[in-house]
Amino acid sequence: MQACLPARAFTVLQSYRSRNHQQRWFRQTGITSAAQDWVGHYGCEVRSGPFQGMVYPAASILSRQAIPILLGNYERELHPVIATFSQANYACVIDIGCAEGYYCVGLARLLRLPVYAFDTDFRERRFCRRMAELNQVAKWVRVRGWCSPRSLAHLGHGRRALVICDCEGYETALFCSEVLPSLAQSDLCIELHGEAQRLLPSRLEVSHRLTLIPFTGTAPAAPELDRMGPDAQRFRREIRNSDQTWLWAQVRL
Repeated sequence: MQACLPARAFTVLQSYRSRNHQQRWFRQTGITSAAQDWVGHYGCEVRSGPFQGMVYPAASILSRQAIPILLGNYERELHPVIATFSQANYACVIDIGCAEGYYCVGLARLLRLPVYAFDTDFRERRFCRRMAELNQVAKWVRVRGWCSPRSLAHLGHGRRALVICDCEGYETALFCSEVLPSLAQSDLCIELHGEAQRLLPSRLEVSHRLTLIPFTGTAPAAPELDRMGPDAQRFRREIRNSDQTWLWAQVRL
């Protein structure tokens, strides 16, 4: 299929199929039932962390690894980075692979800036718009589909933007040599996949100060989980590959 389809069509199809696979896996491993138990007792509001107070639609939160999000532990390794955003004087946020809106809605609440949110899955875009409305930041959040290198270059050109990216390997094509000059004033937080772990640091090291942030999987115990059984503490962090890494690239001002 990859050989026959245009790159954009294949990426959209791959994203859609990957999301379906995730949801089947969540059901098989007990993540979905644990999420239902949590929401039934504690509701759909994020309890701590940088986006404390953000509220999820029930249908959205029950379709993913809900408990670390609602506890406030999701991507906990990035919390010190997120804490610096309010002092950075960004003009906008560009969120590529926004999914249901965790970052774009959270950052719209935090920064009160325009957020351009991209996702190839129409179901996730629908969740994202609903969550923006629920958290009263719909006027800041502009939800779109495909983010091409040209689109990214246009949004970043002449601006100090904050770019958040989780696009499952597409980052190697997106952050190409033609685009990077337009991001010379922007800070980038990119979840790295595959060869991007090697390629993107080499592309950005001249223009940006780079920090590689590994996934540790650590989090404090959550007393709220005790009532859900002795095995429930495993849900306090999202399940990831042990070699997961983020790249935090700050422009050299």
